[in-house]
Amino acid sequence: MKSVVAAAGGPAKLPSALRAIFRRAIVRDLPVEVVDWDGSKASGSFVDAIHSAPGVKATMRSCDLCGAETAVRSGKAIAAVYIPENLERDIMRGRQPHVTVFFNKQFFAARNTTSNSIAAAVSSATADLAASPAQRGFHTGSSYR
Repeated sequence: MKSVVAAAGGPAKLPSALRAIFRRAIVRDLPVEVVDWDGSKASGSFVDAIHSAPGVKATMRSCDLCGAETAVRSGKAIAAVYIPENLERDIMRGRQPHVTVFFNKQFFAARNTTSNSIAAAVSSATADLAASPAQRGFHTGSSYR
């Protein structure tokens, strides 16, 4: 730590040195793997919302959780989003299905950015579904955990 402080010009200049280092650190387009077992219009709206969320892109799709796990563990994806089978049917019946997100915990900052972006995207898609007249039984706030 002493070498970092000395290289920054002493303790008084350390905060400005750190600001200079991290000033341009904008995280964008973190790859997210999507496992959509529903394949419905409702699940498509979730995938579209995730893809358009700031900081992440739904760049890959897997047909099973094993493929998504491999992508996350290998670093090809920072997270995997699992959309369960019968999502749209459950929404239409007034049930509250869960969209589950799996993270690689080794990347703390990227995980936080991804988590916030995906949570906002799922909330947005949920609100859009809840506003739809055909989805009257759906309640917001329960599809992300």
